[in-house]
Amino acid sequence: SPEVLKGLLRQILHSTFDLGDRVAALERETAPSKQRIAQRHDALRTTFSANLDQQCVNDTSSLTLERFEPTGTDPARRSESIARWRDGVMRTPMSLVDGPLFRAFWIQHAADDTELMLLAHHAVCDGWSFHVVLQELQELYTKNDDAQLPRAPSFADHCDAQERHREDSSAAS
Repeated sequence: SPEVLKGLLRQILHSTFDLGDRVAALERETAPSKQRIAQRHDALRTTFSANLDQQCVNDTSSLTLERFEPTGTDPARRSESIARWRDGVMRTPMSLVDGPLFRAFWIQHAADDTELMLLAHHAVCDGWSFHVVLQELQELYTKNDDAQLPRAPSFADHCDAQERHREDSSAAS
């Protein structure tokens, strides 16, 4: 529901969000939105050259939604299993060359308790960018993927603007 995603935005500094028992609908309904966002933002399709001297923006997104559901019925053991799994995922290095550098996971705590966890490498997504992605996900989800979003800012645009600013500053001196 839109209220769930609004709640996500209020928790912008956190990388995990409680989705309760709404995961099946969200999983089905956010898939097109997730792919559209990945196509809109260069950073979510970015890797780097082997010697790390060039940013490579891929034509297609490798953004997938992985799902983790611990086995067993004992809540304490399920929580321990999730904590170990989450710790392992958080400690798994992201390859700047091979990607992906933005990852999404559904974590099934119980039948009616699901969490969305988003991970992004700091080389491609800072706090402000993460906020933009979540706002767009909300907009696309609430409008059934029919939202008319403005052109997404790109890193290349930012670099061009910085260069123009530098040139203007030099000319004024």
